[in-house]
Amino acid sequence: MSFQAMKNEQNQHSGTEGPDRRTFLSRALGVTAGLAGVAAAGAFALPASAKESNSLANQSNWRFCVKCYGLFYYGFQDNGRCPAGGAHARQTNRPDYDFVIPNGVPETATAQRNWRFCVKCYDMFYYGFQDNGRCPAGGAHSRQPSADYDFVIPHDVSETPTAQRNWRFCVKCYVMFYYGFQDNGRCAAGGAHARQTNRPDYDFVLPHQ
Repeated sequence: MSFQAMKNEQNQHSGTEGPDRRTFLSRALGVTAGLAGVAAAGAFALPASAKESNSLANQSNWRFCVKCYGLFYYGFQDNGRCPAGGAHARQTNRPDYDFVIPNGVPETATAQRNWRFCVKCYDMFYYGFQDNGRCPAGGAHSRQPSADYDFVIPHDVSETPTAQRNWRFCVKCYVMFYYGFQDNGRCAAGGAHARQTNRPDYDFVLPHQ
């Protein structure tokens, strides 16, 4: 599944700055608990413990930005800050996926925790290093001090009609970006996003509705 219909309206960006060599750490806790991967019916399945908890186990309103290719939160009147300039812009023609991201559930061998919402730019960024990458609003990303959801994102599982693969970690700015086009959007650290090239290079699979 891809954003094929979006290509006619996107801005083309390019960059030559190479990725740094920071290792994108994982903290896999095993497969005995946590996300169940993709159900036989084709929908992303949460464990029973998550289904029985409150609605915060899944947060909707995450969108693809057609300008920078990042994953941003679309739940406020403004749309944060985009490294391509101005605010993020969601996909308006089909497919306009509303991504529903699990949070507050256990990490597993195929689901990585420590992803956070940045209160400055509204991007989803990885919060597993001493620094917090590069934010288009200036400085490093800043996580939510209250209602600080720890998002747990599936990776290296099958794509389905309700789960899209080809999302990657950018080693330059630490955001989640879509890696399905010839160019890689726009990065707050300059140039285009750069995926992880050494292990682990997780192929994130995002549930959507």
